[in-house]
Amino acid sequence: MNQQRHIIKKQIIELNLSSQQGAFELQNQVSRLYRRKVLPLIDNLFNQFSDSDTIYRINTLEINLGNIDINNLEQELIDKIIEQIQQQLAEQISHSSSSLSTQPQPKTELGESSPLLRRTEGETGENIEVNKITSVSATRYQRLSDQIGKSEIASKRALQLEIFSYFIQTGLLPWWAENLSKQELEDYCDRLITNSPNQVKSIVEQSLKNPKQLQRLIYQFSDSTLLKIAGLFTGDSVPFIADYNTDIKPVLAQLEQTKNIPAAKLRLEIWQGLLLSISSDSKTQVDKLKLVQDNLLHIATSNRIKYPEFLRNLVAKIKNLVRQGKDFKSTLPEILDRIQIPSQDTQLIRAEERASQLEIFSDFIQTGILPENFSKQELEDYCDRLITNSPNQVKSLVKLCLKNTKQLQRLIFQFSDSILLKIAGLFTGDSVQFIADYNTDIKPILEQLEQTRNIPAAKLRSERWQGLLFSISSDSKTQVDKFRLIQANLLHIATSNRINYPEFLKNIVAKIEHLVRQGKRFKSTLPELLDRIQISSQDTQLIRAEARASQLEIFSDFIQTGILPENVSKQELEQYCDRLITNSPNQIKSIVKLCFKNPKQLQRVIYQFSDSTLLKIAGLFTGDLVPFIADYNTDIKPVLEQLEQTRNIPAAKLRLEIWQGILFSISSQSNTKVDKFKLIE
Repeated sequence: MNQQRHIIKKQIIELNLSSQQGAFELQNQVSRLYRRKVLPLIDNLFNQFSDSDTIYRINTLEINLGNIDINNLEQELIDKIIEQIQQQLAEQISHSSSSLSTQPQPKTELGESSPLLRRTEGETGENIEVNKITSVSATRYQRLSDQIGKSEIASKRALQLEIFSYFIQTGLLPWWAENLSKQELEDYCDRLITNSPNQVKSIVEQSLKNPKQLQRLIYQFSDSTLLKIAGLFTGDSVPFIADYNTDIKPVLAQLEQTKNIPAAKLRLEIWQGLLLSISSDSKTQVDKLKLVQDNLLHIATSNRIKYPEFLRNLVAKIKNLVRQGKDFKSTLPEILDRIQIPSQDTQLIRAEERASQLEIFSDFIQTGILPENFSKQELEDYCDRLITNSPNQVKSLVKLCLKNTKQLQRLIFQFSDSILLKIAGLFTGDSVQFIADYNTDIKPILEQLEQTRNIPAAKLRSERWQGLLFSISSDSKTQVDKFRLIQANLLHIATSNRINYPEFLKNIVAKIEHLVRQGKRFKSTLPELLDRIQISSQDTQLIRAEARASQLEIFSDFIQTGILPENVSKQELEQYCDRLITNSPNQIKSIVKLCFKNPKQLQRVIYQFSDSTLLKIAGLFTGDLVPFIADYNTDIKPVLEQLEQTRNIPAAKLRLEIWQGILFSISSQSNTKVDKFKLIE
């Protein structure tokens, strides 16, 4: 009996009819024919082209059947479909076999059957043209490997790896997978640990960086499977981990501080601590004392229990159980005897607590949400300690938030100047004092200046710190150029508030000179540095790097959200884009490339910008073909407006589709020299 299984996610049949008469009946007839006669034949074809040990995935298969005689509908439809599918399968499977390496790629297979999608068009006549029969599949999650060609091949093991990875990332099974019970998924994982240990370890390592994925892993799989996963990181310590797990559970179930915590939550925290500890240790031989110590500290900090008191109670409980004759499978009693119960001060620098603090800090920066009953002052204290004890990790988190406007605002609004100065110190050592003095000096000046005195203090503070952090993080040298730092910072404040920069600079210089004459002392060398800044004209200010950075941010935010800053008109955005294409072509190209993956963002680009600007964007992908695209665009519009099939389509929609097609074509070609014939086609 044939055990092969083939799935098509979506099937679309497009029919062009020359008459509306009898269209509905014909549509139903084609649908019945396809379901009852064509699909079984396609299934047989798939069986011929595949075997039970190989998975082929074809993302899209499209055929054009041309004209079909309505009087011989059944025979012609079946013959042409089978002939063309057979031909395309041979080509695509042959292509994938020759282009793939000998290592199987973890990919999905063909899609799951779904109802046919039908569309009827046309006017008069008796012939039927079956334009297209298409099957498509789509998957949206982080794949284990990149897209390869039109079709892909994967082994069963690779398929199981993909199912496992997809589940860990999303909590769901891929649409193309069979329905699996919890036990079947467990069996999948069990086999993969045996047959593909390195790949499973890699997937688990990724999930350790994501709290939700780690929870999913622990809640889904049994202790037995989690022990095998632990064995991927540490070989001979698995029996100890199993015994420790067995011993600690009943103790925590009786302990005053933990007895009311749900068993599932405690199990989660035990396994979180264990997996985080063994995965972060470079040695396969685990230090049992450190493992137990870190695990108990993780449980305590996760439940906001005072660690010294928790440890004292745990030791007392275990001693009491030993006196009662309780046997422990692990050496837990002896290990606890060796753990020194720390004071409240020393516990703060423990690695596990730092990891928990880093997670809270990172989650807040990303989401703005703090754990329940957690004050903002506690977060400030956490950050202060983390800068001292985990400077590289904090620096890495701050670097990421510099790429996200909302996260950077959250960082600045949440933390005091004192903390932000320490963060600045992670990027530049000996310039911290100058930044502090500059910050102190510039505040009162901006509060008095005509152009900035009505800007809320919190907004001005945010813009100062944004400019400072952007500047010092983008400078590869730890020794910051003070002159350049001030210049960039003032330019950032001016552009953020749409203030004329030369005029703004003149007024600042005048205000400082006035204050100096009145005997005002400055902590920084601000007056001397401002004397060195040449006040630029309106034209030269436009090409300044900081202004470009601000414009790029506005452009990128608009493409992603459709929202413009207050007082920035769509015409100004067009001008911004025009200048950015000239001055920052690679950045614009990169932003546009990303929007190709998102239909709404691509629509926003096309609807917002004029043909003139879109041609310049096209020029970023293909140089000497821009005049041809401009001419083609001019020529095709009036033709489509007169054509019977397209004259009733709104002009804006047609323009959108013309540009979508052009931009997709030129961006997908590796050559800057585009094939004009292929572009039009």
